[in-house]
Amino acid sequence: MLKEAINPATLANAVGSLVNKAKSLNTEKAKQKQVLHAEILDQLKANIKPVNFSELAELEEDEKLNNSHFQIIVVEQVLILAE
Repeated sequence: MLKEAINPATLANAVGSLVNKAKSLNTEKAKQKQVLHAEILDQLKANIKPVNFSELAELEEDEKLNNSHFQIIVVEQVLILAE
């Protein structure tokens, strides 16, 4: 049991200080994650090479590439780079 009463204002200040410290730690962690993501994207961009979409799509000679072919091939190629 406490021998003396705790001043409510002191307690509120202490709790407020802890909350602010927790918020600043969360902000710092978020910034670290953002930097990491940016680094990963930079590494991927640095390794992107031109590709032959027609060859990768394995289409017949009379078939034409459409937007979905391009999108799928791009995603596949980025996943290969990310590994």
